[in-house]
Amino acid sequence: MGVSMGGMIAQDYAANFANNSSYTNPRILSLTFACTYARPSPFCSRMFSLWSELAINMSVQHVMKDVLLWAFTVPFFLERKKELKEVEDGMQNLDMGTPEYLAQLNVIQTFDSRKFLRLSSEDGEAPGRLGSSAKVMVLAGEEDILIPVILSKELHDLIPGAVWKTCRGGHGACWEFPNEFNNAYLDFLAGL
Repeated sequence: MGVSMGGMIAQDYAANFANNSSYTNPRILSLTFACTYARPSPFCSRMFSLWSELAINMSVQHVMKDVLLWAFTVPFFLERKKELKEVEDGMQNLDMGTPEYLAQLNVIQTFDSRKFLRLSSEDGEAPGRLGSSAKVMVLAGEEDILIPVILSKELHDLIPGAVWKTCRGGHGACWEFPNEFNNAYLDFLAGL
């Protein structure tokens, strides 16, 4: 289970782990990719480029102030000021240097899992590297504007038999509506 960049990491891990020739059977039985994509859109690429410039010219902490605006819904800012302050404090105290942050941005800007997610390649090779035994759910926050829902849906559509689920909230749905987010995940697992 991976959220945001963690969802990209989970896709890559699953593709490489399930395809490892030292295993006769893939050991990954379920996968959940939440608030993530198979590839960035021009919208995301522009946003990430702006964040690169902010990090270089200002600081990673300034970027995090902007990320916060994209991650949560308007009601979160209006109604949950104590939690908002906790998140802001955590981001302000983030111990990450500019080179490390730019490396992270590079990964999410160049990530593209479409080829290994397809059921079969154009040249008729074996099924996609996720393996046919894994059950997959793609979960999105209904108001996610950081990784637009349309991109999570594109990811879902690339994985034959994947379950599509949304819950309230934005990119930070797992923090904003943890019960709803967790229940969607647990319901998926219970159905396996």
